[in-house]
Amino acid sequence: MAKLTAKQEMFCLEYLKDLNATQAAVRSGYSEKTARAIGTENLAKPAISEYIAKLQKERSERLEIDADWVLKEAARCFSVNSKSKLNESGDEVLINSNAAKGFLELIGKHVNVKAFEESITMQATVKKSLNDLYE
Repeated sequence: MAKLTAKQEMFCLEYLKDLNATQAAVRSGYSEKTARAIGTENLAKPAISEYIAKLQKERSERLEIDADWVLKEAARCFSVNSKSKLNESGDEVLINSNAAKGFLELIGKHVNVKAFEESITMQATVKKSLNDLYE
């Protein structure tokens, strides 16, 4: 792997925080005016993309997060968020499953789970299938 400059290495570390190349460029010292172009350019460089992949792999191993963990958490969060609860007035309301979906998509991106690259549509029928996995 080619040697990265200090600024490129900082870009990689900053990119892992939110997977936003433009913001990573700004936080690592590039000009705000050119940050978008620099971010895109940096991600296209093989040495930078290899280093980011290496850092993601190390973090996933350190945290013991893999595709199985993400899918188990997805099932658990979906189950919790698709139930109903009582609001202050005593009315039954559904817990928001969209929040869990967005959070888990973010986790999936961070651990490079390919299943999260495509749009996920949660439907009520999925609940039964997910619950069957844990019986």
